[in-house]
Amino acid sequence: MSVNWQEVIKEVLNSSSPKDVLVEHDEFEVALTAFISANEADDIRFMTFVLIAPATDVAVATSIGGDFVIPFTGVIVQDDANPDQISAYNTVAGVTGTMVVDVHKNGTTIMSTNKLDIETAEKNSSTAATQPDLSDTVITKGDILTFDVDAIHTTPAKGLKVTLAFRKT
Repeated sequence: MSVNWQEVIKEVLNSSSPKDVLVEHDEFEVALTAFISANEADDIRFMTFVLIAPATDVAVATSIGGDFVIPFTGVIVQDDANPDQISAYNTVAGVTGTMVVDVHKNGTTIMSTNKLDIETAEKNSSTAATQPDLSDTVITKGDILTFDVDAIHTTPAKGLKVTLAFRKT
């Protein structure tokens, strides 16, 4: 099945009301959710990428789910007071060690030193002791986002979702 990611993402991000879209493929699925934040002036849209199926062990890998072409210009929103704006989630927590997820734009990480960490026995990165630091938040129409798993727990977690918050400019 061929998916036109630009059209799917454009439809979700151009929505003026809450909208959910689930795109399924033989190897992965992407759940895209867009809504206007509580403060309408912020106009923040969230996209959740379901990169690894819920019952599947997470493994170290690059470009999970393929390339996601961005069909708009804007910024990726990050605020340490709201760690869910950029976060990673597992269905089943891993044990021992820390899982590290990285987001790349056009082949280069957007996180300077701290990436998305899911600590032992945790199911999401929003509770991590160290939140991610974004070194590049500007996105331009045509940019390509990819997702990497740089490290896993000794007993791997299952399933992987990554949520990013965007503000169109």
